[in-house]
Amino acid sequence: MQVNETEIKEVYLQALWNEQDFCRKLISQQAEKIEVIYPGKWNTGAGPDFLNAHLIIDGKEISGDVEIHFSPQDWLCHGHQNDPRYDNVILHAVWQNSAKDDPSGKSLLLMDEICSMSLCDLEERYQNYSQQAKHKPVEGVIEFSSLSDEQMKSFLEKMAFLRLAQKASHLEEQIKVYGVEQAIYQDLMEAFGYTQNRQAFLILAKSISLKRLQECDDPEAILWGESSLLKDSSQSEVHEDLKAWHQKKWNAWAKFRSTYQAEINWSRRVRPQNTPERRLAGATLFLKNINWNLEIFLNDLAENITSLESYYQGDDLMESFTCFSKKLSKAISLVGESRQREIRLNVFYPYLFLSLKGENELELVKKSYLAEKKGDETGLLREASCRFFLPPSRMKNVVKKFVHQQGLYFLLKNPEWLKECRDYTTS
Repeated sequence: MQVNETEIKEVYLQALWNEQDFCRKLISQQAEKIEVIYPGKWNTGAGPDFLNAHLIIDGKEISGDVEIHFSPQDWLCHGHQNDPRYDNVILHAVWQNSAKDDPSGKSLLLMDEICSMSLCDLEERYQNYSQQAKHKPVEGVIEFSSLSDEQMKSFLEKMAFLRLAQKASHLEEQIKVYGVEQAIYQDLMEAFGYTQNRQAFLILAKSISLKRLQECDDPEAILWGESSLLKDSSQSEVHEDLKAWHQKKWNAWAKFRSTYQAEINWSRRVRPQNTPERRLAGATLFLKNINWNLEIFLNDLAENITSLESYYQGDDLMESFTCFSKKLSKAISLVGESRQREIRLNVFYPYLFLSLKGENELELVKKSYLAEKKGDETGLLREASCRFFLPPSRMKNVVKKFVHQQGLYFLLKNPEWLKECRDYTTS
């Protein structure tokens, strides 16, 4: 099989680093001796290829990230020099360096000098490199696998409540700083931001406090205006069906816009139904449905935690749009069932477990939490299947509820807790 060196898939080089399939000791281009204690967690998302690696470079233990490329010049080609996510890279591992120059400024390792395989051999060995090979089992997985399915479920429930306790503790700290309503409002806005725009929504919530929204005549216009998503229609295209609504909000915003100056960067790398405009429309719809009054809503929350659907529903023009200028082929609910569940899990349940004092009330909320339906499969859950289950397919027999998934999310961030299963038995 012929392989064009300039077109070799970096995933093969990443697999080589993950397996540490080298035939000689590692020495950098700077003549540093390198010992790999832990190659890092293979990152399948944005940022460096391997996170939190543990190396000994010239006798000094150091932790940080590892970036893999075919050649050093790819560092510039991929724009890493301007990306703060790469500031913690401690090793730049490349296949070869024809230019003898590395723009990264990091310790540079040439893998072709310490690997006995050719590029063709690499492709043949790693072209079917599985998810299981990328994410190796962690310490304690043997003991965990010895549990019955029911014992595993109980253990994961215990881990889920530890995760919930962490969220409640974080919320408690936020309440000390911002007060109850503002803290919940900020968490709520973050949750509406999904993964890509959580920070943008948090900036917006801090810029426009809940109290300011409650004090003005058109809080919706202030949120849209301060978000910078609302544009002057004379300068931006607006769909005919939205023009009247858009102009009304723009006129209302004109009274306030000199007061607010938040700089918000929105990510557009999302599906059409998850654009910033639709996410903000969903947030304002919820806030309108509670009359912008979280205090009253929170007072009744414990009794209504399983029936909040009506707060996400209403007649909103953005259900039919992906942005102000582009209409969807059919209307889609602004806040789907899975997002409603995420909001309950990340915002409302932590608040209830933090605020409720009555034993009977807590027991009812706990019962509701345990009954939450299983959420969508994610990349993190696929990783968890490889790290915590032998074989990985066993996860399907065990993970039946949302609470089990939450337990796995907790273990992914706190794998040392897996050791607790050695002494774990069900009651």
